[in-house]
Amino acid sequence: MPGIYFVLVDRNSRDYNNLSKVSYLLTSRIKKLYPNTMEHHVSTLNCGRYAVLAANIFNRGFKRFNIFKVKHDGVSLFTGLVVKPYTKSVEWRKELMNMLADPDEVIKFKEFLQRTHGVFSGLIFNPKERVIHAFVDHISSKSLYYYVDDDLIVISSEYSLIPHTLTGLGKRIHLDLREAYFLLSFGYMIRDVTIIEDVHKVMPGTILRIDTADKTLNTISYYRVDK
Repeated sequence: MPGIYFVLVDRNSRDYNNLSKVSYLLTSRIKKLYPNTMEHHVSTLNCGRYAVLAANIFNRGFKRFNIFKVKHDGVSLFTGLVVKPYTKSVEWRKELMNMLADPDEVIKFKEFLQRTHGVFSGLIFNPKERVIHAFVDHISSKSLYYYVDDDLIVISSEYSLIPHTLTGLGKRIHLDLREAYFLLSFGYMIRDVTIIEDVHKVMPGTILRIDTADKTLNTISYYRVDK
């Protein structure tokens, strides 16, 4: 469960009425599973037409490499451990915050992630531009899963939190039989799919860009294994 968690809901939808319930269930789950070992931050915020629920759960020993910023001008979440090329976490945080302030500078953002080695995942939401960028490390050591529909976006490091969130918001979840057969046949999932319909995984070395206005998704690859 340690990692990041993000929910964006249209305030005009019925999902908005159940967001406080989801926040309570999340906080209760964290306290039950990690009473003393983990540090956690949970916050809710209204950003124009959207309501946001964000959380970051991490080991206290890695606090310097974790970011939790939830403000009206944007949301920035980062979890993990960076080992290269930064010798001091303050240098890495300074450059990362510059990148998070303007992730639409895609070329610079890609270059930054290419030279950042470690175990990490992160997310940036820009309310003004209505855009979310979610990203994972080169081999997706810290996975991110996501669900998108007309009124709701859920992004989570912990796969099980997504069905919990959907049922907490009164939505029905459906098993994807074809992908379940893949899991039973191969022992793992192929590409970005999961056994729940409409729940996907951010691929390794990839930035996922979500336009919250029209819910279009684009992927930007910053790392590929040479053939």
